[in-house]
Amino acid sequence: MKQIYINITGVLRDTYAKAASEYRKFYIESEPEEGDDFEYDMVLPVNTNELSNHFKFQSEDELKYFFFMEFAMEIFGHSSPMYMGAFKDLSELIKEKEDCEITIVSDELGKGKPASLFFMSKNSSYVDNYKFYKKDNIDEMWENCDIWITTDGNVLEKKPNDKITIKVNTEYNKEITSDYSVDTLTNVKEIEL
Repeated sequence: MKQIYINITGVLRDTYAKAASEYRKFYIESEPEEGDDFEYDMVLPVNTNELSNHFKFQSEDELKYFFFMEFAMEIFGHSSPMYMGAFKDLSELIKEKEDCEITIVSDELGKGKPASLFFMSKNSSYVDNYKFYKKDNIDEMWENCDIWITTDGNVLEKKPNDKITIKVNTEYNKEITSDYSVDTLTNVKEIEL
């Protein structure tokens, strides 16, 4: 049975738009705390895989705290789907690929994990399998996967030769090669896997 992994971010969830909204509201438009003269700023659109290139924080720890602790539910739980019908397309893909085992995967940390599961449940996802990974265990994840549908450049770049990648096109992965490129999950049905 083929194992198919599908990333949440960029495939099912518009994470970066929601992150930009929360960042703007709480760091750019709000009054700074007294004595804090650090200038928070964003660089949009998000066109790299590195959050620190787009969301300016005083440290990497502050960035992680913003994304994975303080605003995890707002960002990962309450984001919009990537497009209208994303979860309908996911359901159809599950039905069409009933001879495959589909696993939803994501690279969240901390409170981002339960927030991502909340996002999936509120959008009526009925996928049986969920996994979370870190950048340093992508190779290990590939050992259990045959086909990976993703926007994640790190995943695409670490693909073993005997595996298949389906890249969902974004601003931040257009320079990265893959076996197949699609704009939405709708287009995956057209690929003979």
